[in-house]
Amino acid sequence: MSFFFKQKAWVYAVIYLLLIPIFAWIYSGVELKLGHHKDDPMTYLYFSVVSITTLGYGDILPNSSHAQFATASESILGIVLIGLFLNALSLQHSQEIENVARKKKEIEKKDNAIARLSELTYYRGDDESFRLFGALKYVLSLGVREVSIPEGKLTKLKIKSISLHNSNLIAVDFSNSRLNEVNLTNCNLEAAQFVDVKISTCTFKNVNLKRAKFIKSALRGFDFRACDIANTTFKDCELQSAIFKGVDCKGVSFKGCDLRSANFKDAKNISEEMIKKADNYDYVILPNGEVLIRRELNTSSDKVTSGTKSLQQTS
Repeated sequence: MSFFFKQKAWVYAVIYLLLIPIFAWIYSGVELKLGHHKDDPMTYLYFSVVSITTLGYGDILPNSSHAQFATASESILGIVLIGLFLNALSLQHSQEIENVARKKKEIEKKDNAIARLSELTYYRGDDESFRLFGALKYVLSLGVREVSIPEGKLTKLKIKSISLHNSNLIAVDFSNSRLNEVNLTNCNLEAAQFVDVKISTCTFKNVNLKRAKFIKSALRGFDFRACDIANTTFKDCELQSAIFKGVDCKGVSFKGCDLRSANFKDAKNISEEMIKKADNYDYVILPNGEVLIRRELNTSSDKVTSGTKSLQQTS
């Protein structure tokens, strides 16, 4: 029963209009006093309209119990449907007003949360990182994915399961934090600080990492292919199996890093000398597809081409 009362206004309007030809057909099969009217379909449609709207002109009269029952039924149905139609219109209007008010409240809530996040970006106190991260999580919980926290501090935190798009994170300090399942798309992290940071199962797409500093950070297997890392500093970092395929490595430093099995195939502005500044560069794949192996008992290094099956698969 509740289903019947919860229909849209147009449903009742369609039913109302459909009853007119249906009852006109019924009237053609019962006895009516047509008076001066002709016995044709237009007469029965006219009488059906007069009956469902309860106008009752009296120029056509039911002349049998069947005709009277049909006329009374149509009139009652017409009144009920008009009531349901008006009720549905009123309910729909109320819902629209509520939706507008709810959306306005949500927008105000988001604006206030974003304003609070912006304020905390420049807050400096012992709990600055926790406050800023708390405000960031609250903004994200409201469905916002685009934020601006330049030079914000997110240090000594466990940052997990967050996604940001088109966000301004210039010079943000992530030092001593753990990043897990963090997804950044079209974000600007130029000059960001990653000191003693562990990054795992994170995805960076079209991220600007120019002049960023990664010091003593764990980046095993990290994929830099969709990042701009020009003039980025990697120092004493764990970069085993990191992917730099096709990346422009202009001005990048790998001093003291572990680059075992890192992939630089088709990378630009990277030389063997730059790679050899790392502490460990065994099995690094060079831009030309060759594999670099450092001999433990010899300070010199040999280049082994990827002609063998195993090394060819690695590249």
